[in-house]
Amino acid sequence: MKLTGKPYEAHLLAVIVLYILGFSIYLNSLSVPFVFDDYPNIRDNPSIRLQTIDVNGLREAAFESRAHRRPLANISFALNYAADGYRVKWYHVVNVLIHIVNGVLVYFLALILLARDQAKGSRGSTPSRRLWLVALFAAAIFVAHPLQVQAVTMAPRYAQAHANLSVALERLGKPRESCRHLVIALELDSAVSYSESARQQCDANSNAN
Repeated sequence: MKLTGKPYEAHLLAVIVLYILGFSIYLNSLSVPFVFDDYPNIRDNPSIRLQTIDVNGLREAAFESRAHRRPLANISFALNYAADGYRVKWYHVVNVLIHIVNGVLVYFLALILLARDQAKGSRGSTPSRRLWLVALFAAAIFVAHPLQVQAVTMAPRYAQAHANLSVALERLGKPRESCRHLVIALELDSAVSYSESARQQCDANSNAN
């Protein structure tokens, strides 16, 4: 059974569903204040305080910050600061958007892999209802998975969101390879982030005592 309408309509519906799901889950996190390593990476990081957006300022933010091994995350912080200072809402909005984009990429990757396995229809054909639902369900699990909470709600986890984005894009470039690599990479990335956050929380509690 085919989905009615043109292919892009089915994909657009999937994207809308994932965006609604993502923001519904993380809407209450937009007002969460800076915590833990938000302070050294953002609040107390002079390197991200861009007054004007130029190459030198972005380079300084990327490579002279405390976490200089995460240049993309540092540039994101600097652009956030240039746009609206330390208003925490927009740091969270950017993080949620990156996470949802990752979910959309997972949807398309699942769709490509499933379509390849079924070997039905041409590239431009509308996906079957069952294939579409399975791909959307896989992406929804990625967006809503509890292991992603730390990555999305804490601003310095931009780095993990960017890593997930890179993994998904790399897999989209090699759709003929098994999707197991995607699942393993994303889940290990999330697990490492969770362990790191737990360690930081323990350190913070120890310092408080």
